[in-house]
Amino acid sequence: MEKTVIYFDERGYTRLNSEVKKTCADANKLLEAYKEFGFGNILTIEEAQELLSDPLVYFDAAMFGKFQPVGEPPMPSKFAELYGVKREEYISKINGKIPRKSKCNTCNEIEELNNYDLDSRFAQHCKFLEFDRIFIVNRSIIEAERESFSVFADEMQQKKLEFLEAFVNSINRLLKSGIINTTLLQQFAKFGFSYNYNENKLQLPADTSMLISKLNYLWN
Repeated sequence: MEKTVIYFDERGYTRLNSEVKKTCADANKLLEAYKEFGFGNILTIEEAQELLSDPLVYFDAAMFGKFQPVGEPPMPSKFAELYGVKREEYISKINGKIPRKSKCNTCNEIEELNNYDLDSRFAQHCKFLEFDRIFIVNRSIIEAERESFSVFADEMQQKKLEFLEAFVNSINRLLKSGIINTTLLQQFAKFGFSYNYNENKLQLPADTSMLISKLNYLWN
């Protein structure tokens, strides 16, 4: 038997979509920053996760791996200066700030970008993402998540919902035949039904849980 949704948290589901898209976009910006200031593309999901967990530690490890310091590892900032690695620019970018071009030669403008502190958000949203050198939102998994934002009718609620649907259909038939008028429909709307002005008919609201609760007083 197909389950009937009596309430769907549209706002929560929309918020999830937005948050996943933002996490995906921010993660890809971090990958691009590493490629620009670092040492090539991130090729595997394991590398991407390591970069996201601590972008600066990953950058420094790649820098030391490329230039092979002898003896005790030096201070990363000094080592970067020695080999001309733009480490400070990378730090500024992953912290959400980069220089912005300005017509004013004496101005030192800073453009605020999205913060790349992604570890907690990525841990929360990674199941909705795929990786193929960049992160991509998996729409099928997002769609499957709709169920967790839905409230389904139990057996008794299903009977009440069927009663309400039959009641609405009966009222609309009486309206169409001219036995009742729209004034009565507007009174039903005050009880919790939805009045469709454009089509001039009574409808069940998108969230039927409150209407079912009100019906309890008459049902029991």
